[in-house]
Amino acid sequence: MGNFVFAGIAPHPPIIIDEVGGGQNQDAEKTIAAMKKWAKEVKDSKPDLIIIITPHGNLFQDAIAIQGSTKLKGDFSSFGVKSNGYEFINHKELQQEIVKKAEENGYSMVEVNENNANKYGLKKDLDHGVLVPLDFILKEGVEVPLVVISMALLDNVELYRFGMLIEEVVHDKDFNVAIIASADLSHRLTKTAPAGYDPAGKDFDLRIGEIVKTENLIEFLDIDEELVEKAGECGLRSLIMLAGALDSYKVTPILFNYEGPFGVGYLVSVLNIEKSGTSSIKEWSAEKNKSIAGTRENESLQVQLARESLTYFLETGNYLSIPDEIPESLKQKKSCFVSLKKNGHLRGCIGTIEPVRTMLAQEIIENSVSAGVRDPRFLPVKRDELDEIVISVDVLSKPEKVKSTDQLDPMNYGIIVKSKGRSGVLLPNLEGVDTVEKQLEITLSKAEISQDEDYIIYRFKVDRFY
Repeated sequence: MGNFVFAGIAPHPPIIIDEVGGGQNQDAEKTIAAMKKWAKEVKDSKPDLIIIITPHGNLFQDAIAIQGSTKLKGDFSSFGVKSNGYEFINHKELQQEIVKKAEENGYSMVEVNENNANKYGLKKDLDHGVLVPLDFILKEGVEVPLVVISMALLDNVELYRFGMLIEEVVHDKDFNVAIIASADLSHRLTKTAPAGYDPAGKDFDLRIGEIVKTENLIEFLDIDEELVEKAGECGLRSLIMLAGALDSYKVTPILFNYEGPFGVGYLVSVLNIEKSGTSSIKEWSAEKNKSIAGTRENESLQVQLARESLTYFLETGNYLSIPDEIPESLKQKKSCFVSLKKNGHLRGCIGTIEPVRTMLAQEIIENSVSAGVRDPRFLPVKRDELDEIVISVDVLSKPEKVKSTDQLDPMNYGIIVKSKGRSGVLLPNLEGVDTVEKQLEITLSKAEISQDEDYIIYRFKVDRFY
């Protein structure tokens, strides 16, 4: 029976590597000292192999990439360092078992090797998300095979469950395994930060630190989506996959250091672990399902119609016919937006700013399908997802042109901006959009209209149904 003998979180700024940073890494001395201490913990755990999850490998929306070559190579040449680089052995047995287990459970896996990397333009070399933590480990004299996994843009719960599958594979083998999440936090901590400044960056990093300290790693799944987006992070998905792998372990974290010397958050932590046999995801899922069930019981007629429409389309490929008996409110000629959320995260949103069909019922029927299968930002919704999806329907008033931004109020009015054939729309009362300036900034960006251009603003109200 195999076990995790080490679990940890490590940042990956190349500047903390002496060959890269030289004398420019003095501002990160605390991170460097913490990483040296962290690497000694890896050494003391005596792992047979290391699994490392990186946010900077090959990234897919619908699949998880895993390094499949026998030899794994990489260097810091893209950061101006000329050296022989690094070479590791891929632990093919465990790597292939992870792929097998994942595919048996419905995950799409991409095994990256020289053949498909050259053919499809994939990255075959190890990235800095892998190399930075491993450099510290190598300097402690630890040279063991690797399994290198990239994060993916799958739903966060799917990433968590993938982590659980990693643990199942490890458990069924006879290896002592170190597992590492490579994760930088917010890239927007200061005005000189690489991704610009946003005060939400500090809030995000504080939340990550709180979760690590309180030992309940499943709370990574509950971090507000708007906060994540504003923070400009690159490590949350790696952390979620690590949390999934430790789902059946009691976790006692030790936070070695946190700082943001270059406007980017660096957290170094060892997670002391002990097999507990209890699953965090079961209780979490039960609470979510209870909440969703309560919402479903009280769904409005508008939302019931949207759900019935999307369900019918996914089962038959056809649009639902308008029911014979519908209330007068659904017979009115009005426009609407249908929004889908899963696990608190947007899963699709499509609508019209002016009515284009004979009645609201038809708008809801067609927009619910479009939100489910035609929103270009997301993969189409699958039938087995529907029970986890919360639907809302926004019915719009007729837009009215505004003469001044003084007439705007992001809590009560949505806006439409138009300029030279381009347009953008943003609904009112959205989380994180609490100023007129922010509302305009987002809407103009969606329309690809510069703030320096001339544009027309319309406002509208909505009746939001859940």
